[in-house]
Amino acid sequence: MFYGTVAQAQKDNYHEYNQNLFSNRNGFVYSYTGLRGDSKRLYQKIKNGKEKRIQLVKALTPDD
Repeated sequence: MFYGTVAQAQKDNYHEYNQNLFSNRNGFVYSYTGLRGDSKRLYQKIKNGKEKRIQLVKALTPDD
């Protein structure tokens, strides 16, 4: 998910990023690839158990 700063991500209790790559607390988190807007809010609802109609499945490779 996109966050304007690492501090914002931490405040939102989001820790699913490599802290070695995003060590600057004032730097962006996933500025080019992160979820934003409606998709970000939907993902947060899924992760928090508020949206139960969707099941996330982890694919190990892009082909999966």
